[in-house]
Amino acid sequence: DVNSEVKPTAMGNQTAEIKVSGNCKMCKARIEKTAKSLPGVSSAVWNVDTKILKVGFDNSKVKINAVISEMKSDHLYLPKPLNDKVCTYCN
Repeated sequence: DVNSEVKPTAMGNQTAEIKVSGNCKMCKARIEKTAKSLPGVSSAVWNVDTKILKVGFDNSKVKINAVISEMKSDHLYLPKPLNDKVCTYCN
């Protein structure tokens, strides 16, 4: 079940919101770095409270499914129990 919302912006550019696991600032850094590592991703901001990753990307270079796959391969994609440790710094 993919939990994302994609909105078109300027030509080829889109934004998406993806639910991603995490609990701390270290998780935030890892999540944002993972998303930004993909060619075509221009921005990635994760909110620790809502667990929502807002991604800006060029749809001609990367598809949202590739971003979701990258999150899954790095064990960051929800659903996970809220108490599941995502990184070594989480309690």
